[in-house]
Amino acid sequence: MTAAGSLRRLRWAATALCVLVGCATGSRPITKLVNGRVVVTRSVDPTAYEHAARAELYELEERWEEAATALSVALSFDSGSPELHARRAEVLLHQGKIDDADDDARAALEHGDSVVGLTALAHVRQARGDTAGAVTALQRAVAALDQTADSDEVEAGYLELADAEILALDVAGSLRTLTRLADLAPQSLIARTRAGAAAWALGELGEAETRYRQALLVEPNQLDALLALAWLYAGSGRVADARRAFADALERSEGALEIAAAYARFLMTIGAADDARQLADDVGGNDASREALPRRLELERAVKRPDRVLALAALTPAADATQPSRDDVDGERAVSIAITLARGQALVDQGKRALAVTHYLALGKDDPAFIEARLRAAALLREDGNTAEARRALDQTLPTTTPSERAEIEIAIAHAQIDEKAGNPAAAAERLEQALGKHPGNVRLTMARAAVEDRRGRWQLALGIAETLIAKDPGSVEALNFWGFVAADHGHELPRALARVRAALALEPGAGGVIDSVGWAHLRAGDVARAELFLEQAGRLEPEDPEVLSHLGELYVRRAEAERAAGAFRKALSLRPEDGLRKTLEEQLRKLETKLASPR
Repeated sequence: MTAAGSLRRLRWAATALCVLVGCATGSRPITKLVNGRVVVTRSVDPTAYEHAARAELYELEERWEEAATALSVALSFDSGSPELHARRAEVLLHQGKIDDADDDARAALEHGDSVVGLTALAHVRQARGDTAGAVTALQRAVAALDQTADSDEVEAGYLELADAEILALDVAGSLRTLTRLADLAPQSLIARTRAGAAAWALGELGEAETRYRQALLVEPNQLDALLALAWLYAGSGRVADARRAFADALERSEGALEIAAAYARFLMTIGAADDARQLADDVGGNDASREALPRRLELERAVKRPDRVLALAALTPAADATQPSRDDVDGERAVSIAITLARGQALVDQGKRALAVTHYLALGKDDPAFIEARLRAAALLREDGNTAEARRALDQTLPTTTPSERAEIEIAIAHAQIDEKAGNPAAAAERLEQALGKHPGNVRLTMARAAVEDRRGRWQLALGIAETLIAKDPGSVEALNFWGFVAADHGHELPRALARVRAALALEPGAGGVIDSVGWAHLRAGDVARAELFLEQAGRLEPEDPEVLSHLGELYVRRAEAERAAGAFRKALSLRPEDGLRKTLEEQLRKLETKLASPR
C-alpha cells in the first residue's frame, strides 16, 4: 500500500470513530462552551448509529458494497451527517464509483467546511487525477482543524496534506507542512522521519539529519529513523558516523539479523571486509532456529562467504515433525525455498554458474522452489547467451505444474527477456502485450513493457506506458522513478523529470537507485554541482551497480577528470552490465582511452 493509502485508512478509521462515539451525526444542533470557545455539535440518531457500526465492520472486511448499503440506511435516518456522507464517499471510491463519491463528498460540505468532508473531496480529486485539487482541499481541511481537535486528528490531517503535496510533485511544500506538524505535535515521530525524507530528496542533507535526530530524541529506539540516519551518513561519506548509527541500531534491535546484514553490507562497501565478517560471526549464531535461517543466509551472503552459505544450508536442522498449523506450513515452505535458492546463488557467487544451473534444474515439480528455480536457471542461461536452453528451462514449467498468477507473469517476463537477448525486442514487446491482455493493469508487466520499449529506442512510448501507471497510482515509486529517469536521459521535460524522481525519493528515502536518478536528472539539466551531491551518494550506496557507475563516470567526464571516469567505466564493465549499457560503456571508455593515450 502507498503512503497515501495508509493515511487514507487512518482517516477512515478516525471518521468511523467519530460516528460511533457521536461527534456530529445527528440532525439537531447543540451549542456547547468548550475552553471558552463556542462549539456546535449535533445529537446522534440511535438507528443511524446501529447501521454506521455495521458499516464499520463491513469496511474492516473490505466488503464495500455491503458497507455502502449500510451507510445508505444510516443516512436515511440522519441525512445531514457530514461524517456519514464522507464515509460513504470513501466506500464508493473503493467500488470505482467516482461520480457518486463526488456527490457524497459535496453533500458532506453542504453546511460548511468539515475535515472529513474536505478529506473525502481530496480523495475524489485524487481518483480523478487532480493532484493539485486534492492539495487545495486538504489545505482547507487543515485550516478547519482548530484547538478543539485532538492530537491524532491534527497529525492525520497534516500527514495527509504532506502526502498529497508529494503526489502533486511539491516536495518542498510537503517539507513545510511536515515542519509545521512537528512544531504542533512535538511528540510526533512520523512528522520528523517523513520531514527527513523530504529534506533528503531536496538535497538538504543537514536538514534531513536534524529531523532524524529529532525523531530519535523523542524515541531513541525508533529503528527506522536510526537506519535512515545511518544510510544518510553512508551516502554522505561520513563513515565513522555511519558505523556508530548502524552499531546503535543493531544494539537497540537486540542483534536483529536483518539489521546486522544491513550493517555488514555497509562495511563491505567501505572495504572493511574483516569487520563485516567478524560481525557475522558475532551475531549470526544468536538465533539458530530454522525460522531464522533465511536471515542467517542473507547475512553470510552480505559478507560474501558463499562457502559458509552452502555449509549452513546443508547443516540446517529439519522442520518440527509435530502436526503443523497453516502458518507453520507457510513458514516452512518459505524456509525451504530460501535454502534452495541460497544454495544456487552461492554457487553463482563462487563463479560456478553451470553448477548453479544444474542445481536449479534438478528440482522436482513438487519442490516449493520449482518455478523460482527455473526462472533463475533461465536467467543464468540467458545472461550467458544460451537462449535456446533458457527457453527450454521455462517451457518445462508449464506442462508439469500450474503456476500461480505471479509465477505466470514472471515466466512471461523471462520469455520476453530471452526474446531481447536473441535480438528480437519486437517479439518481447508483443509477448508482454499479450500477457497484459490476460492480466490487465498488472504493474510488473506494465513496467517490463515500458522498459522494453525504452531499450528498443521507443522512449516516448515507454513514457506513455509509465504515465498510465502514474495516473492510476501517483505514488508509485517505480513508475515515477522510471518516467523521470527515462525523460532525463533523453533531455525531455527536465523540470518535470526532476520533480518526479524527487517525489520518488521522498517516498522511498535512501534508495540508491532513486538517488542516482535524481543526480542524473540534475546532470542532464547541466547542474553539475547538484548532480555531484546525489551521484556520489548513489556511488557510495550502490558501488556495484554498473549503471550508477556509468553515471559517476559521466560526472567525472564533465569535471574533466578523465582518469577517474575511465576507472568508473572499467569497474562498471566488470560487473556484467546488460547488453545496451555494456555497448555504451565500451564506447565511452574507448573515447577516454584514446584521449588519455594522445600526447598532451
